[in-house]
This record gives sequence, C-alpha cells and structure tokens, in this order.
Amino acid sequence: MEIRSYLNKCIEKNALSHAYIFYGPNKALRVNTGIWFANQILKNEPEKFHPDLFIIQAEMITEETAISLVRQIKSFLVLKPYSSRYKVVIVESAEKLHSAAQNALLKIFEEAPQYAVIVLGVNTLSAIPDTIASRAIKVPFWRLQPEIFSPDKAFNGIVANIFTENSTNKYKDMEKLNSYNPLAFFKYWLNFLRIELKNNPNEKLRILLSKSQNIYFKLIETNSNPKFAYDELLLLL
Repeated sequence: MEIRSYLNKCIEKNALSHAYIFYGPNKALRVNTGIWFANQILKNEPEKFHPDLFIIQAEMITEETAISLVRQIKSFLVLKPYSSRYKVVIVESAEKLHSAAQNALLKIFEEAPQYAVIVLGVNTLSAIPDTIASRAIKVPFWRLQPEIFSPDKAFNGIVANIFTENSTNKYKDMEKLNSYNPLAFFKYWLNFLRIELKNNPNEKLRILLSKSQNIYFKLIETNSNPKFAYDELLLLL
C-alpha cells in the first residue's frame, strides 16, 4: 500500500496515532509527505500558515537549541487546538536531537494530549531510542522501490545459474545483477524458490526460501546496502 494512501485511511477512519516516525534516507520525500500529512489532518491548503501546525526544520536543531525546541513543542501542545480538531508537530531530522532533548521528547510522547499528532523524521530507527520508537507508528521511506519488472532471458539465466552452479560461478553471476533493481531480483528470486519448492518439496529449499524472505524484508525495512543482501544470499547457497 502506498504511504499516502495508508495515511489517508488513518485520517478517514479516525484512527490517527499520537505519533509517527517517518524513517529512511529519502529526506525530501519524508519532509514533503510529513507536511502533506499535516495539511490533510488540519484540512489546510499547501504552503499556508496554520496555527495548529508546528514544524521544526533540520537546520534549526543544534546542540544549543535542541532542548529549547523540545520545550517549545511542549508549550505548543499544552494549548488546545485553535481552529482544528488536532495539533500537529513535525520534527525533521530528529536524530540531531541530543540525548537530553530526546529524553524530554519521550516525556512529551508519554503525556501527549488526545489532540496531538507528532511526526518525527529520521534516517534510521536506530538513530532514536527504542523508548520513543516503540510509542509511534513507524512508516518506512525505502531507498529502493519495487518496480514493475519483466525479466529478460539473461536475467532468467542468472537466477537459474545461481540456483544450480558452483560457488565460484555464483559469485560471478551475482556481480551481473548490479544492472538490475535489487528488490526486483529478490521478489523474482522468492517466486522462483516457491515454484521450485512446489515441484520438489524438501527441507533445504524451505529453509532457503525462509531465509531469502528475511533478506528481502531486511533490504526493504532497513535500507541496507544491496551488496550485503547479495553476499548474505551467497552464504546460503
């Protein structure tokens, strides 16, 4: 499901969380989606000032200003909404908040009023404490997007070779995958393994499919380097 479609459904179904974490390396997409989300919640026009929206931009956060900015969030949320049902706070690049500021932010999370919606943007979930992350809905902004993919003859040959050849040739074939989208490869690879398992059910294939799925999900959710994903797959073969 597309991110905006999911967020729209949260609004339409009156199922908004008090906190969201937008994570992933695509900062521009995170920021644009955060502002769009806020405007949807507040029924506000794009680029128009709204008294119930408070945005902390990345360049505002420094070692000296971090605590003050978090206190401003607290002061903003203490007052009830001015003209909307909700008050929305967006903190871009929240990983720039030092530990004291993050602890203060955690307190806000714990005591947030029902009308509060806080959106944090971070590069990775590991950049913020688990105590904060566990209290928010996590929305991934992936480095790589699955794409419509029609495998050509060469690609089919690479996949078949990886499945059947010796380790030396498998490594060479893996290098050929650099010209393909990694998510497209793993999606096709999983389907390939499912067909093989259906035709020849055995424990080795079942384990390979299960671990390949874990690599695929890790690639999506943690924005890991595709080379590491390929290396991990090679170790399984």
